[in-house]
Amino acid sequence: MSTPPPDADRPPLLGRLRRVAGFTLLITGALLLAGALLGSGGNSDIASELTHVTDAASHTAFATPRGPGPRVRATTGEGRCAIRAEAAPEPAARIALSMTAPCHARSRVDVVQGPLAVTTLLDDEGRGELILPALAEAPLIAVIVEDAEALTLQTWVTDFGLYERAVLQWGGGVGLGLHAFENDATWGDPGHVGPESPRDADYAMQGMGGFLTQLGDPSVSDGLGALVYTAPQGVRAALTLEAAVTSETCGQSIDAAAFRVGPGLDAEPRSVTMTVPGCQAVGDSVLIDGVLGSVGARD
Repeated sequence: MSTPPPDADRPPLLGRLRRVAGFTLLITGALLLAGALLGSGGNSDIASELTHVTDAASHTAFATPRGPGPRVRATTGEGRCAIRAEAAPEPAARIALSMTAPCHARSRVDVVQGPLAVTTLLDDEGRGELILPALAEAPLIAVIVEDAEALTLQTWVTDFGLYERAVLQWGGGVGLGLHAFENDATWGDPGHVGPESPRDADYAMQGMGGFLTQLGDPSVSDGLGALVYTAPQGVRAALTLEAAVTSETCGQSIDAAAFRVGPGLDAEPRSVTMTVPGCQAVGDSVLIDGVLGSVGARD
């Protein structure tokens, strides 16, 4: 992949400087996402770490049947304050998740799928919807409404094997960037997929290239967010992580986790810790290659 062009030659939306000094990148293999974001150790599942839910960690996934995956439902509680969740497969190996919690309007919800956890807020009526990229053929999802008992649901995704995904996950509302450069593209080329040019699932379903999904509610200051790049099998893309230098992040350490998932890959997160340059560099970005390797390559 080519390096970004100098500032004078780069498109306006990419007018940021590459910083290679003043930051530290630590990559530690075999760490679970809970350890990276929440400070836990060992083999704890992030669902258990968030709310002491153990069934999400110990549940044995069923063998994936043939045919379309089911629409599954789960409920906890009774009466008008019952909490309900529903999950159904979507094209491009995704899951449509809906939640209702009438007595928990505007409450925080943590949605956990394997090593991926994201935070959202219910609306004024206690409702919420989310489209999740599937991380397994038979994904198990935990829905954790604040101050309530967790729900778990499991469906199956028949087209999981058609796609590969790269995930960048962070905590604390800092916001990071994930860029994919398909077919030797460089910054601003049609093959550059990033937060400013995310594309949509239709592009991948036609086999033309990948798309980027942003998850999490940035208004939750201690919430969990993620970016997920999805590419159809046969597409190769180099991956770059980005940390913007802002007045909130300058001179700070940012903890994150990154992993790839797909046929023949284990969703094993790598812990990534970055020390962002000082506040004199506000407006710049730290760009890091090599953490995730390349989609379409077994590296």
